[in-house]
Amino acid sequence: MKDINDLKMDKDHWRSYLGDLTTDALWISSKQDKFDIPDRGFDNSSEFHGIFIHEIPYQMIKRYTKTNDVVWDCFGGSGTTWEVCQFLNRECIINDLHSNKDYIQQGDSRNFDPGRPVQMVIMHPPYWNIIEYSDVGADLSKSNSLHDFYLGFTEIVKNVNKYLEKNRFLILVCGHIYYGGEDIAIGYDCMQIVKRFGYKCKGIIVKDFGETKGGHKNRANLEYYRALKNGYWKFAGDNIFVLEKQ
Repeated sequence: MKDINDLKMDKDHWRSYLGDLTTDALWISSKQDKFDIPDRGFDNSSEFHGIFIHEIPYQMIKRYTKTNDVVWDCFGGSGTTWEVCQFLNRECIINDLHSNKDYIQQGDSRNFDPGRPVQMVIMHPPYWNIIEYSDVGADLSKSNSLHDFYLGFTEIVKNVNKYLEKNRFLILVCGHIYYGGEDIAIGYDCMQIVKRFGYKCKGIIVKDFGETKGGHKNRANLEYYRALKNGYWKFAGDNIFVLEKQ
């Protein structure tokens, strides 16, 4: 990790990161024996489908980039990555098919040009058609089949790969879906697609779910009933894949 971050990893400084940066691959927001996701003052609003908490880009950006590096979020969503980049003094290029913030550029990541090389890519794609984010035909959540979803995701990775510098990191956040009575690990499938472009997986993190738009604690009993009745298992959370370009 030499020269890709601002961390001082000598005997006099490394302990200062305890409590701020984690190397734990299980993030649970309510258990003290694992990494307890801290409150850094960001507004982790639940008013957006597919909530992407600030702690994910915070941990990744601080560990794998330096001050003034360029981070590209090609599934911009509500702008979480941009907010963290402002906080950590990184430049952020952020785009989405449907922009709802003035700093989110509108564009399809299959062919979007960030205009310069980037030092990190963050990707939080939709979980196929579980939630339809827009009526735009190019939206991956509108894919006619899971096969088409993977084809579209491959096109995005192919484009993104042109701009990410060698030995830099692509962070993929994607979990599981139930479809056709089966647990489908689309995150792992997407990770394998990224690896085809010459990436090495440095870690797989599980982060427990938070409240999202439409989510409510009263749904827990209903979800328990459905899982018990149909032989399902409740998903542990989202997967965060840390991938280094070779």
